[in-house]
Amino acid sequence: MSEQTPETRLNLRRGFLYTGAGSIGVVVLLFLETMIAVRLVPPEQYGGYMLLIFVVNLFVTVIDFGLKTSITKMVASGDAATQSALIGSAVCLRLLALLVLSAVIWLAQDWLGLLDPTGTSQRYILLLPVMLAVTSLDELLLAILQGLLAYRQIAVAQILRSLLRLVLTGVFLLVFDLSLLGLIHAWNIAGAIAIVYEILAMLSLRRGRLRFDVVREMLTFGLPIYFNRVIWFVFQRINLLLVGWLAGPVSVALFAVASRIPDALMRLSDSFTSVYFPTIAALLARDQREQAANMLNESLRLISFVIGLGALVAVVFGREIVTLLFSTAYVDVGDAFGILMLALHISFILNVLGYTLTAADKPTSSLIADTTRTALNLAGNAVLIPLLNYVGAAVANLLAGHLTQPLVLHLLRRHQIPVILLPYLKQTTLLLLCSLCFWLLQPTDLIIRATLILGYVGLNVLLSTIAFSDLRILLRVSQTKAQPPLKTP
Repeated sequence: MSEQTPETRLNLRRGFLYTGAGSIGVVVLLFLETMIAVRLVPPEQYGGYMLLIFVVNLFVTVIDFGLKTSITKMVASGDAATQSALIGSAVCLRLLALLVLSAVIWLAQDWLGLLDPTGTSQRYILLLPVMLAVTSLDELLLAILQGLLAYRQIAVAQILRSLLRLVLTGVFLLVFDLSLLGLIHAWNIAGAIAIVYEILAMLSLRRGRLRFDVVREMLTFGLPIYFNRVIWFVFQRINLLLVGWLAGPVSVALFAVASRIPDALMRLSDSFTSVYFPTIAALLARDQREQAANMLNESLRLISFVIGLGALVAVVFGREIVTLLFSTAYVDVGDAFGILMLALHISFILNVLGYTLTAADKPTSSLIADTTRTALNLAGNAVLIPLLNYVGAAVANLLAGHLTQPLVLHLLRRHQIPVILLPYLKQTTLLLLCSLCFWLLQPTDLIIRATLILGYVGLNVLLSTIAFSDLRILLRVSQTKAQPPLKTP
């Protein structure tokens, strides 16, 4: 028997620090890039750009085949020879998929109007495959580096890409006045340079070689994950497409600005789940169900309170935050921003519950929950966007999350995963009540607004839904050691 040796056993503190630093760096740089773009690109063109990105991300999801998740898991649990075969096979499969899809896009470019009603994807049809290749390869290489436990290299790659995009966006918009084309060039050049770095980092750890039996194994393992990812993508991104169809490109730009902060915070949540998921999976695999349940419930209390506090701040000061970051041209999206932050609160909770189901070897249950949530979101968008414009998309997102929550809790109970409901249900109720009070009263006085926020904190403390001792969950996660590598023949 030969043992995998990924250099040394990394503890979760180190991984969390690197992934957290990378995510925070990406979010800050993304905000700066967006602040430049929304001030220099007309809303109609910025809306078209966001739909172009939607099309790119949709195609990236289509050709993933579950590799993003399966390659990480299989590389992490394989020996050196297996890792080389996995890496080479995954990269070859992705390059082949990119070639085939690029040909299909060129031949069927007239159909792109169904995905992008602004016609931006058709106008830049020659650049679309480049954006697709850059995005898809970057995603795959980062997943491989994650499997190799190369967290430092991942953080460097993420920050390098985002920093280059910020600089290039400024140059192309301010110096060359390229508008939408400048955003596309910044995306492609920054992504290509990041890919070069990722390839060099990967080759320094493992070289790849192609094996067709490994390709078959990856596809077999990743197929259920692939379907789940497609459904999750539809839930996350379909709002933008429906706003484009039903309300036009300007509304797309407004919705994109309103969702920029919630999307960035959801990206930051990956830093938590990248640590939470393998840790609770290891506890459940060792049948340490009590420890797993404690970790789940402590995580729920802490996450619900912290994200809830941020959501209430967004509700109360939404217009001021949007104006400060994105100019007065987007001040009216403040309410939609607040609603999307409330939707982020329930989304984060459902993500933790969904990851717990998957960690308990119940991915089908997680798929059922995601499918239900997506269907509710689609129905809500179809009804509410014609009535409320882009705000309807935000409301549909919020309602879909809350309506799906009882199903997820039922699935957890059915699989004998105990969830303590009362603390975070109290937090959610307080959050919604405080938000409703603000929208009904519309106070302009700073003291009244601050009182609403302090009242939320005070009532949570009074009702014992949160305590300083709950912060121990962060220490426990960061101090948990990674499990020994799996042995393979």
